[in-house]
Amino acid sequence: MKNMAKTIILTIVMISFWSYCLADPPRAPIAMLYQAKGTVEYSKNGTTWKPILRNKFLFEGYQIKTAKDSSCMLANQLTQQVNEMVEGSEIVIQNDSIKVVKGQLVQKEAQNILSDLDRKFNKAQKYTVIRRSAQRGGIKLSTAANITISKDYPDLVWESCGPEYSYRLFINDHSYDIPKTTEDVVRFSLKSFKPGDYTYFVEVIKNGQVVYSPEKKRNIHYMSDLERDKFMRGLLSIKEVAPDNDFVLANYMEEYGLIVPAMDQYHAYFQKNPEENEMKLFLIKIYNELKLQTLKKKEVDHYNRMFD
Repeated sequence: MKNMAKTIILTIVMISFWSYCLADPPRAPIAMLYQAKGTVEYSKNGTTWKPILRNKFLFEGYQIKTAKDSSCMLANQLTQQVNEMVEGSEIVIQNDSIKVVKGQLVQKEAQNILSDLDRKFNKAQKYTVIRRSAQRGGIKLSTAANITISKDYPDLVWESCGPEYSYRLFINDHSYDIPKTTEDVVRFSLKSFKPGDYTYFVEVIKNGQVVYSPEKKRNIHYMSDLERDKFMRGLLSIKEVAPDNDFVLANYMEEYGLIVPAMDQYHAYFQKNPEENEMKLFLIKIYNELKLQTLKKKEVDHYNRMFD
């Protein structure tokens, strides 16, 4: 009887495990709605409608409608086609495309606002799994393996080890003492630095003594004026096309390795759009790259609860 009970329990566990593994993860959005003007609403079921105040990512099955004297822009992430949805129109996202129910879409010039979103979305899925590792005693600090900074975005960040610890940052032959903080994330700005590639590492200090020093050095790239000019031109173009869209700005910054300001922009976007839970994959991915494990775990737990 004991062996039979063990077999039944093992079978139940295995079925639960495979059910979890085979569950369909959320799919990438088909389109992005932006520049909403007037009364623009969306529905996931065709019954309950909610207003869109700024921007909205549109997934399979979503429905959108515009009232009188209202409009919005739609960017198809699969075709890069951009359309204006005029007043009194209604659409549905169906079979990976935008279907017009009534009214009309006016085609505009194609714009690559969010490049390769589908691939990035699917790749970011892997960061929603928390790997449990054996707990070791003592202090340990991880920092981003590769990070880019510039005159406009000079910040480095890492996870705080606690309010009783201070830090010493080494960049090549330079060192900087960073005081204690009660914040969850330590932030330090390198405002006057020459463009180029550097290595860096961070020591943890308590009562004047080094309690942790990493074995590996990490990499910093400080943008040249030429790189910065190219980046800023692209940034201005994005702001013209999709003003006040923090997600689009964050995605663009990521492409240049500016993952600290990208984190700030993603955070700002989700503060303004708390219902956009599907897209928090991108914030989770940034937390992972910056080694902000406490913030990552918090967001992963919330994300997984939403889609259990």
